[in-house]
Amino acid sequence: MPISRFDAYSFDDWRPYPRLPDHLEADALCRSAPIDWFFPRKGMPAIGKRLCAQCDVREECLDFALTNGVHFGLWGGMTERERHSERQRRKVQKNLE
Repeated sequence: MPISRFDAYSFDDWRPYPRLPDHLEADALCRSAPIDWFFPRKGMPAIGKRLCAQCDVREECLDFALTNGVHFGLWGGMTERERHSERQRRKVQKNLE
């Protein structure tokens, strides 16, 4: 079985971000998917996006990534650039409220 990004984060000395809450991690479709689907090389498609589109916890995963400043990989169905744009959009929306 391939290593998932959640398994990789179980090593305290390696984990760059807090772990997803257990209930989200348990329900995430990417739990058993290969880690390279979510950390593609530059110029390669993020295969994991198709899996994220069907995931019940996609929004919570995206909120986790945005709240915790996750900069690398695919989280909540968005790449690093897409999350950066989403952060900016949310910041502007908050300032307009």
